[in-house]
Amino acid sequence: MRALVLGSAGSQPTPKAGCNCRLCRRARAEGGRVRRTGPSLYLPEYGLLVDTPEESNQQLADRGLAARVLLWTHAHPDHAAGNRVVQFLAQSAGRPVLGLMPEPLYQAFAARYPLEHLVGSGYLDLRLIAPGEPQELDGGLKLTALAHRMDEPVFAYAFESAGGRGLYAPDHVRFLPPPAGEFDWVVVQMPIPPLEALPFPLPPEHEAWSKFYTFDEAVALWRGRTRRLVFTHVYESVGMTPEELDAVAARAGDWVSFAHDGMEVGGP
Repeated sequence: MRALVLGSAGSQPTPKAGCNCRLCRRARAEGGRVRRTGPSLYLPEYGLLVDTPEESNQQLADRGLAARVLLWTHAHPDHAAGNRVVQFLAQSAGRPVLGLMPEPLYQAFAARYPLEHLVGSGYLDLRLIAPGEPQELDGGLKLTALAHRMDEPVFAYAFESAGGRGLYAPDHVRFLPPPAGEFDWVVVQMPIPPLEALPFPLPPEHEAWSKFYTFDEAVALWRGRTRRLVFTHVYESVGMTPEELDAVAARAGDWVSFAHDGMEVGGP
C-alpha cells in the first residue's frame, strides 16, 4: 500500500509570509525539500486524502490528483481550512466527494467550516463513522479512526489492505494510545530532536516536554513494529534544515526518516 505525503509542514508552512529566518529564505530561493505545505496524506490506489490544509487544492492540482474520499484528523486550520477543495473535486468529477468523519469531530468541524454548504450544494457526501469501528471501502481498503486521549476531538487513522498496513497520526501523537499490531509504515508527528541537535535551548520546564515524544522515545515506541517510520508535521519554528533532520534520523537507522512534501511511503 503506497502513501504520498502531500504536505509535511507543522502548524505553519515554510516559507511563511513576512518571515526572514534562514529556512524561509532558503525555501524561497531553492524550493525542494525545504519548502513545506500543510500536513496531508494521500493513498493513490484509493483516491483517499487525509486532511485539507490551506494549500490542499494546490497540493492535488500540482500532482494531477483527484481525491474521491476525504478523511479529517481534527478541525485545526492547518488540517482543515482548505476544505473548499471539496467543491472543486466534486465539480470536476460531476459527483459528490465521499467524506468520512468520526462522529465526535462533527460539531467542532461544523462550527468552523461550511460543512452544511458543501453537503447542501451536492459537493460532499458526508458520512459520520464511529471511532474504533473498521470501515470498508471499495478496492479492499479497511480504515479505522483512532481517538486520541484529549478533551478536543483528534483522530489518527489505521489503514489495512492486501497490500499492507499503515498508520497516519500527524498531530498530538503523544496522546494517541499506540495501536496494536505491526505496520508496514507509520507516519506520525515529529518528536523533539536530541537537544544537541536543536538550534536553541529547550529548558526542562518547557511545555513541549509534556506534549511531544522525544526522538529516542518515538524510535523506541515503534522499533520492531514498523518497517518504516516517517516523522511529519515538521515545525518551521524548530528551525532545522532537511539535512540536519536527516542526520538526526540516521542515528536510528535507515528505517527512520523525516518527511518532505511529495515523499512516497510504502510499496505497490
